Amino acid sequence: MAAQMIAALTILVTIHEFGHYITAKWFNVQVDKFFVFFDVPLGRGKKKADETAEEHQSRGWDGKLVKTKKGETEYGLGWLPLGGYVKLGGMIDESMDKDWEEIPREKQFRFKPAWQKLIIMLAGIFLNVVLGVLIYFGLNATNKQMLPLDKLNGDYIISDYGKEIGLEQGDVIIGANGKELLRTEDVRKEVFFGGTVEAKRDGEVISVDVPENYFESGTPFFGLRSDLYVGELEEGANAQKAGLEVGDKILAVNGEPLQWLPDFSSKLMDKQGDEAVISIERSGETMQLPVSVNEDGKIGFIIQSEVDESYKQHFTKMNVGQAINYGVKDAFDMIFLNIRAFGQMGKGKIKPQDSVAGPFQIATMFGDTWDWTRFWTLTATLSMILAFMNLLPIPALDGGHAVFAIIEMITGKPVNERVLEVAQVIGFFLIMTLMVLILGNDIWRIASKAFGG
Repeated sequence: MAAQMIAALTILVTIHEFGHYITAKWFNVQVDKFFVFFDVPLGRGKKKADETAEEHQSRGWDGKLVKTKKGETEYGLGWLPLGGYVKLGGMIDESMDKDWEEIPREKQFRFKPAWQKLIIMLAGIFLNVVLGVLIYFGLNATNKQMLPLDKLNGDYIISDYGKEIGLEQGDVIIGANGKELLRTEDVRKEVFFGGTVEAKRDGEVISVDVPENYFESGTPFFGLRSDLYVGELEEGANAQKAGLEVGDKILAVNGEPLQWLPDFSSKLMDKQGDEAVISIERSGETMQLPVSVNEDGKIGFIIQSEVDESYKQHFTKMNVGQAINYGVKDAFDMIFLNIRAFGQMGKGKIKPQDSVAGPFQIATMFGDTWDWTRFWTLTATLSMILAFMNLLPIPALDGGHAVFAIIEMITGKPVNERVLEVAQVIGFFLIMTLMVLILGNDIWRIASKAFGG
């Protein structure tokens, strides 16, 4: 998990910081440092009254795992994988370093035209968006086959949740929120924070309301019949103790046949803290295995799902144009979902502690086996989220610096340096506070899970 997360972050941070670096070079701004991950010094302690800056710098470890200097720029890798930075000569930033005497005026960031400052600040965000779009395009072009809604003609399962909101078995879903949708997976994404699902019933188009709190469960309201298999087993868990093996086909729970994944999950939830009998097929033989179900309705394995053979004739491989179109759509859907999620937080309908993930939580999303499709999907998702978060108009973030550049473009004069300094301190404090809260939330989640809280 850690290796995948660090690999993804290395790609994202390098691309982002390269955007700042290359545009700064284009506009003849001196680049003092280009670091992937933070080189936070350790062991220096507080500067003593009788100690020079050079003496203080020489104490402890400088936090650099790798470093080299070429021309005016020091390149390196820090030890703290929570981001990275490009240090521009003559720029007022969160470091509050103003040792610019040796930098020629024409190479200092603060003396550049406002439009150049804006481009430099937005370049990292732009490259993260480009990366996200390219990865999603690649995934669509190489891995994904599309299952068009119009080919299914209602041949899918309407879940219990779908029936609760007003759908019926046999309804032919055609779109959501007034949009005709081609891909099956786009319907649920479109109404994640509420909306309407459009379907044909007895020749007439109907509209079914999806509640605004749909995101809380995210339960599919329709889906495809699927064959279920035992995937990765958790060492020492109940499934392994009961004799389940990787590759077993799951047929039924307590004698009730399964049509798709939600059936399996709901039937285990019905047996929380009890015992369930799992019917499986292994090497052509059918077996019934009693398995203890924990209080969370889990038995300790990752389930794999394969759509029913009858659907395979309907799958269509995307052409290049569709792969590009959906690459852009999938990428920007992530930004729009994040914007809507922030709106729900503002309304008090989403608890930040339940929705915000830090590095530990993100690592678990990658899983403990290396799956390239999952790796690149998560990397693309994180790239778009990183772009969105950096665009927020918070001092010390790229969006905050961009706001000051826009103000300069409107007023025709730079923002007062003292104002910039105060803003950077406030922004840095806000970001550090947020990081501490997110890390604390991650640790709390892990501890709660470990100790049953």
